[in-house]
Amino acid sequence: MKFFNQTILVTSNEPWGGLWFSKQHYANELSRENKVYFVNAPGKWNLHQLFKKKLEKKQISPSLMVLELNNYFPLTGRFNLLFRLNEWLTNKMLSKFFRQEKVSNLIVFAFNPFHLLQPKQIKQVTLAIYYSVDHYPSIEREAMLCKNVDIIFIISHAYKKKYEKYKKPLYYLSHGIPDHGYSEEELLQPNLKDEALIMGSFTKHIDYQLLYELAKKFEEIKFRLIGLIQNLEDFSLKDLEYLDKLKKMKNVFFEKNKPYSDLYSDMLGAKICMVCYKGEGSETLRSPLKALQYLSFGKTVVCGNFQTFEDVPEIYDLLYVCNNNEEFIERFRKLLTEKELPEIIKKRIRFAQQFTYFKIFRKIEKFIDEARDLQRQ
Repeated sequence: MKFFNQTILVTSNEPWGGLWFSKQHYANELSRENKVYFVNAPGKWNLHQLFKKKLEKKQISPSLMVLELNNYFPLTGRFNLLFRLNEWLTNKMLSKFFRQEKVSNLIVFAFNPFHLLQPKQIKQVTLAIYYSVDHYPSIEREAMLCKNVDIIFIISHAYKKKYEKYKKPLYYLSHGIPDHGYSEEELLQPNLKDEALIMGSFTKHIDYQLLYELAKKFEEIKFRLIGLIQNLEDFSLKDLEYLDKLKKMKNVFFEKNKPYSDLYSDMLGAKICMVCYKGEGSETLRSPLKALQYLSFGKTVVCGNFQTFEDVPEIYDLLYVCNNNEEFIERFRKLLTEKELPEIIKKRIRFAQQFTYFKIFRKIEKFIDEARDLQRQ
């Protein structure tokens, strides 16, 4: 099996646009040699949806489309009967849509464990894959998806026990990164600024107290936080307090989402890049895509300790991994004055190159062929 001239449906719980996550990157990279439909998760139901189309298509490029779905019913998150009926009607609608699009063979790449959980109800689907890139507690709807796909990929071996029970072909698959096009020579001669950078979604999972303590202690550094603040209703009072303090600081700058390619110059210019998730409980199961993206530019990266890094132990020689906030702040202080050797920068760049999407797709093709061979036995 080859990812060439295929038609692929990518489902995502994070919408198209703004800051990209793994789902958007996969859709974009797959669309280079395939036709890709990226499905945004339905938004909250309201009365206006009674009069809206249940499916709307937006052309992003000649080979990439975004599909906006609208639920047929309210309260699908609360009542399973309404949810299942909504799923059945949606899959029936998608079958009709793809018939009109003259699609006969469709591959589903599911990243969303909350919607389109029975992808094979779409008549054109010949292969369904679930890729678990985020840590979710055990949820009934994700279980439904796992039972209705052909293959499961996991971002970390720490997830293995959770998914083995579904008796599906199960493979470890690391994050992928785009090929940014910069040469090693260019990356070895950056024009560094007195800036610290953190990119991504600013949710309840970010350690705002740590960011505040860093900004307060290092007032000469410009702290750039690029991305959207999301789901404020889930924040603790403590998080809201530190977030408010950060917004009032003169050396802290909250910046809006921007296309990923526009972030290249931001990463190149930053003296230090950071991953600032809370280092407790299930947060250590996260697999920070941003760390890999920073390394692809040869950047100095300070972060917490994640169980998922154990899957690629050589990364510990390339990142500055800290076990607590005090260690993080002290490491940050030292890095402001230390000059890194070209050899370590080269090691980071070369390490990250093994995770380009071109190489990740070749791995996926191999896994699919292997799984199909096993199923024939």
